[in-house]
Amino acid sequence: MKKIGYLKAEKKVFCEVCSSSYKRKMSVAIYKNTLEEKEEAKKKLFEKLSEEYICRICKSIIETA
Repeated sequence: MKKIGYLKAEKKVFCEVCSSSYKRKMSVAIYKNTLEEKEEAKKKLFEKLSEEYICRICKSIIETA
């Protein structure tokens, strides 16, 4: 299927380990111009942005420990 566009969003998130704030940007592809497709894309985007966030610095410390 061919993509017709993207739904984009950004959210300020905080690292679970060190509490540093970061701006998280994400996008979800839309394949059909229907209301159902747009709502499904919004749900996926909200789920992605709501996931637990750990910054790269803390991830590398955890992996080496």
